[in-house]
Amino acid sequence: MVFNLDPTADGRLEVHNTEKRLRESVAAIERILSTKSLGKRDALVLRGRLAFCDAFIFGRLGKISLQAITQHAYAKPFNTSVDDILSGALQVLRDRMVVARPRQIDLNLIHTFVLFTDAAFDPVKGAGLGAVLVGPNRTVVAWFGLKLAMTHLQPILREGRQTVIGELETLAAAVALRLWSRILTSSKLLLFIDNEGARFSLIKGVSKAPAITAICSIASQVLDEFCIMPWFSRVPSLSNLADLPSRDVSHPLLLLDLRTPHESVMCVVEESLKSVGETCRPH
Repeated sequence: MVFNLDPTADGRLEVHNTEKRLRESVAAIERILSTKSLGKRDALVLRGRLAFCDAFIFGRLGKISLQAITQHAYAKPFNTSVDDILSGALQVLRDRMVVARPRQIDLNLIHTFVLFTDAAFDPVKGAGLGAVLVGPNRTVVAWFGLKLAMTHLQPILREGRQTVIGELETLAAAVALRLWSRILTSSKLLLFIDNEGARFSLIKGVSKAPAITAICSIASQVLDEFCIMPWFSRVPSLSNLADLPSRDVSHPLLLLDLRTPHESVMCVVEESLKSVGETCRPH
């Protein structure tokens, strides 16, 4: 490991891998991608080595990719062939070894924000998204409420499904993170959500639903880029302040001058849904 003390004058300490360890890890991944083969023992050794390296690279995307190596090692029946999923995960890990930011200890760690998110869905009327950000001083910093027509939801609508509430609940969290990422930079974040499926997906970073996995990836990228340290927890719907703006209901704490402009929210939502649609499009 390397401890970089240069930025301590700015209240920051950086911890990362040695160049030698990074070179060895990248070379190991390149060999596997080249041969398209990975034995069980080698997979477990590789996972241990990469997990150590990834521990000093801030973020969640690496943990998600490491799961693919574990699944390959314990697959029954076992097959040494590297499939597209594992190949993609290895490429992500390789790129992280080269360009990802080191783990940082920042003075902003003393700040803890609270984020409430919620979504509503009606197959006729459409959907609603809401989020409320509370600052370290326990006052509302920003909030948004947005209505979406069914036409907006095409990228996440799946044939035969009666509802897409899981996708929408996850999307509300991802959109809030994208909107307020700079406010949350290098801080601790308690994210409260009243949908257990969406909460567990955000914790794991993956879901059986491809659209939710794609949305989780958007959230993870923001958390990585801005060094946000999240804790995902459940809040009862009646105690979820974001339940109100998701249904276009006012509240004394939700002052109009704290509302994030509709255009900004819609822009992030449309970009996110476009990304999900491209990720989930059949090849």
